[in-house]
Amino acid sequence: MAELVNVVCLKWGSLYDARYVNNLYNMVSRHLTLPFRFICFTDDDQGFQSDIESQPLPEFPEPPWEYGRFCSAWRKLALFREGLANMQGKVLFLDLDVVIIDSLDPFFSFSDAFAMVENWYQPGRHAGQ
Repeated sequence: MAELVNVVCLKWGSLYDARYVNNLYNMVSRHLTLPFRFICFTDDDQGFQSDIESQPLPEFPEPPWEYGRFCSAWRKLALFREGLANMQGKVLFLDLDVVIIDSLDPFFSFSDAFAMVENWYQPGRHAGQ
Protein backbone atom coordinates (compact mmCIF):
# COMPACT_ATOMS: atom_id res chain seq x y z
CA MET A 1 0.00 0.00 0.00
CA ALA A 2 1.25 3.50 -0.85
CA GLU A 3 2.35 5.81 1.94
CA LEU A 4 -0.12 8.48 3.02
CA VAL A 5 0.75 11.93 1.65
CA ASN A 6 -0.40 15.35 2.83
CA VAL A 7 -2.03 18.10 0.80
CA VAL A 8 -2.19 21.38 2.68
CA CYS A 9 -3.81 24.77 2.15
CA LEU A 10 -4.29 27.96 4.16
CA LYS A 11 -7.45 30.06 4.47
CA TRP A 12 -7.63 33.15 6.62
CA GLY A 13 -9.54 36.38 6.43
CA SER A 14 -12.43 36.93 4.04
CA LEU A 15 -10.83 36.96 0.58
CA TYR A 16 -11.64 33.26 -0.01
CA ASP A 17 -14.61 31.38 1.37
CA ALA A 18 -15.24 27.66 2.00
CA ARG A 19 -16.16 27.06 -1.65
CA TYR A 20 -12.50 27.55 -2.62
CA VAL A 21 -11.37 24.96 -0.07
CA ASN A 22 -14.09 22.52 -1.16
CA ASN A 23 -13.23 23.03 -4.85
CA LEU A 24 -9.52 22.48 -4.16
CA TYR A 25 -10.28 19.31 -2.20
CA ASN A 26 -12.47 18.00 -5.04
CA MET A 27 -9.77 18.71 -7.64
CA VAL A 28 -7.17 16.94 -5.48
CA SER A 29 -9.53 13.97 -5.08
CA ARG A 30 -9.88 13.70 -8.86
CA HIS A 31 -6.18 14.13 -9.65
CA LEU A 32 -4.34 12.23 -6.89
CA THR A 33 -4.32 8.43 -6.87
CA LEU A 34 -2.27 8.14 -3.65
CA PRO A 35 -3.94 7.93 -0.26
CA PHE A 36 -3.92 11.47 1.13
CA ARG A 37 -4.74 13.65 4.07
CA PHE A 38 -6.21 17.03 3.07
CA ILE A 39 -5.60 19.68 5.71
CA CYS A 40 -6.76 23.28 5.68
CA PHE A 41 -5.22 25.58 8.28
CA THR A 42 -7.85 28.22 8.87
CA ASP A 43 -9.51 30.72 11.17
CA ASP A 44 -12.99 29.66 9.91
CA ASP A 45 -13.92 26.16 8.71
CA GLN A 46 -17.64 26.81 8.37
CA GLY A 47 -18.94 25.22 5.17
CA PHE A 48 -16.08 22.73 4.65
CA GLN A 49 -16.94 19.30 3.28
CA SER A 50 -16.68 16.52 5.86
CA ASP A 51 -13.54 14.92 4.32
CA ILE A 52 -11.54 18.13 4.81
CA GLU A 53 -9.47 18.19 7.98
CA SER A 54 -9.52 21.60 9.61
CA GLN A 55 -6.63 22.74 11.78
CA PRO A 56 -6.20 26.11 13.51
CA LEU A 57 -3.88 28.61 11.88
CA PRO A 58 -0.35 28.11 13.20
CA GLU A 59 0.94 30.88 15.43
CA PHE A 60 2.97 33.30 13.36
CA PRO A 61 4.45 36.65 14.29
CA GLU A 62 3.54 39.12 11.56
CA PRO A 63 6.63 40.79 10.07
CA PRO A 64 7.26 44.51 10.51
CA TRP A 65 5.32 46.71 8.09
CA GLU A 66 8.38 47.49 5.95
CA TYR A 67 8.43 43.78 4.98
CA GLY A 68 4.78 42.85 5.36
CA ARG A 69 3.56 45.51 2.94
CA PHE A 70 5.32 43.75 0.05
CA CYS A 71 3.81 40.33 0.63
CA SER A 72 0.69 39.10 2.40
CA ALA A 73 1.80 35.46 2.31
CA TRP A 74 4.39 35.47 5.12
CA ARG A 75 2.04 33.25 7.13
CA LYS A 76 2.90 30.35 4.80
CA LEU A 77 6.29 30.14 6.53
CA ALA A 78 4.52 28.83 9.64
CA LEU A 79 3.83 25.60 7.74
CA PHE A 80 7.50 24.63 8.14
CA ARG A 81 7.08 24.13 11.88
CA GLU A 82 8.23 20.67 13.01
CA GLY A 83 5.36 18.40 14.03
CA LEU A 84 2.63 20.67 12.68
CA ALA A 85 -0.73 18.83 12.79
CA ASN A 86 1.24 15.59 13.34
CA MET A 87 1.96 15.40 9.61
CA GLN A 88 4.18 12.52 8.55
CA GLY A 89 5.68 12.00 5.11
CA LYS A 90 5.55 14.23 2.07
CA VAL A 91 3.60 17.48 1.97
CA LEU A 92 2.29 19.46 -0.99
CA PHE A 93 1.09 23.00 -0.31
CA LEU A 94 -1.46 24.44 -2.73
CA ASP A 95 -2.91 27.95 -2.85
CA LEU A 96 -6.70 28.17 -2.88
CA ASP A 97 -6.82 29.82 -6.31
CA VAL A 98 -5.10 27.08 -8.32
CA VAL A 99 -6.78 24.95 -10.95
CA ILE A 100 -5.62 21.34 -11.17
CA ILE A 101 -5.91 19.82 -14.64
CA ASP A 102 -3.62 16.78 -14.45
CA SER A 103 -2.21 14.22 -12.05
CA LEU A 104 -0.63 15.40 -8.80
CA ASP A 105 1.13 12.05 -8.32
CA PRO A 106 4.43 13.23 -9.88
CA PHE A 107 4.80 15.88 -7.15
CA PHE A 108 5.16 13.07 -4.63
CA SER A 109 7.64 10.98 -6.63
CA PHE A 110 9.80 13.88 -7.85
CA SER A 111 12.27 13.90 -4.96
CA ASP A 112 12.67 13.21 -1.28
CA ALA A 113 14.37 16.60 -0.87
CA PHE A 114 12.63 19.92 -0.36
CA ALA A 115 11.45 21.26 -3.73
CA MET A 116 9.79 24.52 -4.73
CA VAL A 117 8.55 25.84 -8.06
CA GLU A 118 10.59 28.77 -9.37
CA ASN A 119 8.81 32.09 -9.10
CA TRP A 120 7.44 32.47 -12.63
CA TYR A 121 7.72 36.26 -12.73
CA GLN A 122 11.32 36.38 -11.46
CA PRO A 123 13.09 33.62 -13.43
CA GLY A 124 16.73 32.92 -12.62
CA ARG A 125 16.63 34.71 -9.25
CA HIS A 126 16.37 31.52 -7.16
CA ALA A 127 13.07 32.69 -5.72
CA GLY A 128 10.31 30.18 -5.05
CA GLN A 129 6.61 30.37 -5.60
